[in-house]
Amino acid sequence: MTPWRVPGLAWVLVCAMVCLPAAWLGVAPLNQPAQWPPVWQELVLRPSMGWHQPLWALWTAAWLHGSVQHLTLNLLGLGFLASMGWHWRLGPSWAVCLLLSWPLCHLGLLLDPRLTLYLGASAFLHAGLSLWLFAARPSLSKAGFGLALLALLAKVAWEACASWGVGPTLVRAGADVPLAPWSHVSGVTVGLLLAGIHGAQTRDID
Repeated sequence: MTPWRVPGLAWVLVCAMVCLPAAWLGVAPLNQPAQWPPVWQELVLRPSMGWHQPLWALWTAAWLHGSVQHLTLNLLGLGFLASMGWHWRLGPSWAVCLLLSWPLCHLGLLLDPRLTLYLGASAFLHAGLSLWLFAARPSLSKAGFGLALLALLAKVAWEACASWGVGPTLVRAGADVPLAPWSHVSGVTVGLLLAGIHGAQTRDID
């Protein structure tokens, strides 16, 4: 068996492609974008600019984080996502879905031009969680799967409703970086669409 076909390994490697550059780049203070070095200016996604920006921002936006807290939480989330894929022995086809979700969930952010800039791995994490949920479905009870899916959908729906009429971001208690609810909606939507395309009928352990 070639290394990339080891169950769970490809999924972990995709998570590492987001996690390791994010840890290396460190923090890009969200409240001081004018002071960012030129390389950070080129990596961030600017939904308000539509297609008039570097295409690679659809990938690199996941590497930048606006605060130490923001970076730490997302690194923990990426580690958790990687461990879940490894534990459930997800096959390469699910890793391909995860890889595709990376730019696609950020592409969805262009539908909300009110957002001047976006950075962080939250959209990717929500896409990955949606994919994992359907990949692990055969190992979960019907009630467990249904409750988990309902909780995920309720979470993003609540965030979207809470920001309705307020603006493209939502300030959360205890958080030092505002939340962009549409990033979570986009991530879950992309994850569910890719899971549907994949089939998600049996656990992939090839």
